[in-house]
Amino acid sequence: MKIHYLDKIIYLPLVLIAALILYLGESTGNRDMTIWIFVPVVFMVITYLFSPQINFWWHKKYPIPLDPKVRQWIQAFSPYYQSLQPEEQEKYDTRLNLYIEGREFKSVGREVRDVPEDVKGMIGSIPIMMSLHEDDFLIGDWDRVYLYKHPFPSPAYQYLHTVEVNHEDLVIIFSLEHLLPGLTRPSECYNVAIHAFAEAYMDTRKISISDLSNYGWKEVSEVTGWKESFITEYTGHPQLDMRAVWVTVYHTFPVQLNEKFPEIYSEITTHFPNLSTA
Repeated sequence: MKIHYLDKIIYLPLVLIAALILYLGESTGNRDMTIWIFVPVVFMVITYLFSPQINFWWHKKYPIPLDPKVRQWIQAFSPYYQSLQPEEQEKYDTRLNLYIEGREFKSVGREVRDVPEDVKGMIGSIPIMMSLHEDDFLIGDWDRVYLYKHPFPSPAYQYLHTVEVNHEDLVIIFSLEHLLPGLTRPSECYNVAIHAFAEAYMDTRKISISDLSNYGWKEVSEVTGWKESFITEYTGHPQLDMRAVWVTVYHTFPVQLNEKFPEIYSEITTHFPNLSTA
């Protein structure tokens, strides 16, 4: 039998020990003995508090299979994944599982709810793709992903927008109705997931890509066929980090970008080598 969650295995003997202490204390009439119940209880509390870290460590050593729905989506919609060798796909699967487990995903609105595993996998596929051949596949301390159903305002941007990268709190926020089309139809809809994680990736690694400063919306339009207004309206932001825009273009239209602006393609490949095979 394969152990999927180590914390549950740790709980069992602690519960049995606590029950045994209570039983012996009651059966022998030695009530002073029951004070020892605090020992297993303390360890149970510690296990509970650190269960994410315990399970993360365990799954690094003994990976669990990728959720079938997540695998199905990746195989259908990720050209990058399809380009990988079988051993690299296995590494990708393991890291994606660890990313999903090591990050907090919440659907927010009137109520805070859990996010379905397949949606977690769709989102997590982006940072794993960006960092497959690096040690830090969690993208630093960007540990929370929040989802609204529709465009949302926030304290930082008090207008409706569809993606937000909060560099202070290290939180990434999406409008679900704009996130999913970008992931499944990236040539038709702007991929806000790539845009957001590109910002987080560059923030973590202190990447400037200053050589892109001479290229703007005119060049983006030449590659994608999208006007500036299309992307700004899709994201809801009148101004965007152009480095992240170019990384999104680089991934979505790699052939067109390399043909029209090979110097941009080469520059981004320097910082995002994984995406060059997508």
